[in-house]
Amino acid sequence: MKKKLIITILVVALVIGLLSGGTFLYRRHQKNANPIKVYSVAMINSGGMGYDSHSINGNITVSSSQNVYIEKEQIVKEVYASEGDAVKAGDKLMLLDMTKQELDLESDKATLEEYNTDLIVLKDELDELYNVTPIADNAADYKSPAEERLEKAENAFDAASAKLSDVEATNPDEGEDYIKAGTLKDFSDNYLSDENVPKQEDYQDEASYQAVLQYRSALKDNIDTDIKTAEDNYKALKEKYDADHKTAEDAFNAAQTEVEEATKAVEEEYKNKEGKKTYTKSQLAEAIKEKESAIESKKLAIRKQEILVKQAETKVDKGTVVATMDGTITKVDLSDENIADGKPVITVSGTTGYQAILNVDEWNLVNIKIGDSVSIMNYDNGMNYEGKVIDIGLSPVDNYYQGGDVSYYPVTVSINAAAEDNIYPGQWIEATLDTSSKNMDGDGICLLLPFVKKENGNSYVMVNENGYLKKRYVKTGKTYWGYCIEIKSGLSMEDEIAFPYLKDAVEGKKCVLSENLDEIYK
Repeated sequence: MKKKLIITILVVALVIGLLSGGTFLYRRHQKNANPIKVYSVAMINSGGMGYDSHSINGNITVSSSQNVYIEKEQIVKEVYASEGDAVKAGDKLMLLDMTKQELDLESDKATLEEYNTDLIVLKDELDELYNVTPIADNAADYKSPAEERLEKAENAFDAASAKLSDVEATNPDEGEDYIKAGTLKDFSDNYLSDENVPKQEDYQDEASYQAVLQYRSALKDNIDTDIKTAEDNYKALKEKYDADHKTAEDAFNAAQTEVEEATKAVEEEYKNKEGKKTYTKSQLAEAIKEKESAIESKKLAIRKQEILVKQAETKVDKGTVVATMDGTITKVDLSDENIADGKPVITVSGTTGYQAILNVDEWNLVNIKIGDSVSIMNYDNGMNYEGKVIDIGLSPVDNYYQGGDVSYYPVTVSINAAAEDNIYPGQWIEATLDTSSKNMDGDGICLLLPFVKKENGNSYVMVNENGYLKKRYVKTGKTYWGYCIEIKSGLSMEDEIAFPYLKDAVEGKKCVLSENLDEIYK
């Protein structure tokens, strides 16, 4: 019966082993079957294009005049223009005191620096959360390592204290007198001495008296042996006691020292954790999520503040007002009444040319400056013109909404065209503003956003390493054109990467290089 049972068990074990091995081989085969496609970074790189642009629609107007406005609180330091003067584009018209604007700029810069500091603190706090070990779900039962050490030390101290008390209870110096040789000596020197021989008259009869004498004689004959035995017994007990007492006392002192050190460790832990919160696993995950959200919000606030700084710098740069066109000064009126009514203080009437006013969102406004080149396509006649930015408005356009919480600012561009070019006011155009000077370095790597995935606030790509996919973290920079992200480090042109969002894009998956760019867009 036993033999049959053993054979059955071996057969079952063999079957389980074969099934497990088969499952492993099947999974391995599935993982390596249909290898995932990877693409050369050099082939899909969107960086190094050397240009960036932004296209806006608008209407052509006759460039008949340039109106200069100032705010009520602005102070005019000097006026270079007089009515009737002929001016050319770039001539100085007026110098403004920009003290207030400079103070505003410094304030905006200080706020930006504060936001950047806040971001550093938030990132440090997130790093601390990543290093937190969550407590048990039942927080009442949780003990920190220092608290567990103290509890263990106190239990050991109690045990050592009890042991020491038990040993001290066996101290022969505190025991019965009969075990002490000194007691017998005192008895011999006093009771058995010749001066203490009993007297006959102290007893009722002769027999009692003789019995006492015989007992006394026997004691006297054996007293030296009894003293020696007592001395040996006491010495043995004393030696054992001293050894046991030293062992117990050493253990007691060690336990007491450990309690003191563990207590200090708990106090230090409490001091270090002062103001810090403990988390369960779910609480920690939520706290990390909230901190990551706060970081993203702060990054957005920094981006908006950078725009404010750029706008403030533009205002300071406009301290010197220049003519944006060739023409004649037809108005100079710096009266308080004229300024209060919101009317232009200087008007330049143009002699020729066309222009268009474009509404640019605040995100792209920071990449535009006066003098930037503009490519213009006329929808009405299909002709193309060249132009340049001649003015950037400082106040948002009223009643202009294109969706989202974004402000739009007026940007005036001149158009290099004449009437014979079939151009006239009201025609619908598309103006492409060149902002190449603000683009990334020409040798940089810029990947399509779907190639980069995020995990716990960090970006990574799936890289081909020796024929198999491996996760690799990279440092990213700016996002360009809404679909491309700059890779600052962690990746080279020689690397090959896969789409990380694919189901099969997992570490260890076999991969194969593809040269078909069209597959990327399928």
